[in-house]
Amino acid sequence: MSKNQSDRILSALAIGSIFGPIIFTFTVIVLALIRPGYSHFIQLMSELGEVGAPNAIIMNLATAILGISILLFAFMLYYGISGNNGWRVGPVILLIGGIFMIGGGIFPCDPGCVPVSFVGTVHEVVSMIGFPAVIFAPFALSQQFKNSKLWQGYRMYSIVTGVLTAILVPVYISEVFKAWNGAIQRVMLGILLLWMEIISINLLRISKVRTLKA
Repeated sequence: MSKNQSDRILSALAIGSIFGPIIFTFTVIVLALIRPGYSHFIQLMSELGEVGAPNAIIMNLATAILGISILLFAFMLYYGISGNNGWRVGPVILLIGGIFMIGGGIFPCDPGCVPVSFVGTVHEVVSMIGFPAVIFAPFALSQQFKNSKLWQGYRMYSIVTGVLTAILVPVYISEVFKAWNGAIQRVMLGILLLWMEIISINLLRISKVRTLKA
């Protein structure tokens, strides 16, 4: 495969990485608007796709699309930044997170996201594994960025992203802040998805420049 072909593939992976979070965010906003009484502040995003919820299939499809987008993001980083001899931990962590995110779309949560059925329990398990995996990825990738001239400027941003989300995890699971779970979940995911968008956009820019120069 030529360098030009490789950059075109990286561009396609970057575009896929960019659109997944946009589709997911748009879906959450629209479905919340048309669901009477739904609160972004109190309720979890998964409740929009809970068993028996109106338009649940749309929310769960958007969740699966986000998972696929995270997979594309993982492959993009694996081939676009690490090279053949780079450290693979970050992309592998993201790969795990993406797979479990897809699982979260296939297995919706029970009403109120309180696991009582097999399907609801599976959703709880994949969420507990997938989301932390994505949280740890910025820390791992910051080490890759450290050794690249093109990415050194994103190292501290990745560390800050990881630190902020890590701080919010105990806040999210604390009973003290349970009434704010919806808002805290959105802030955590928002920080991570923004990081994913910025990294993807930069790699898309780099691959486009290299393609034009080829």
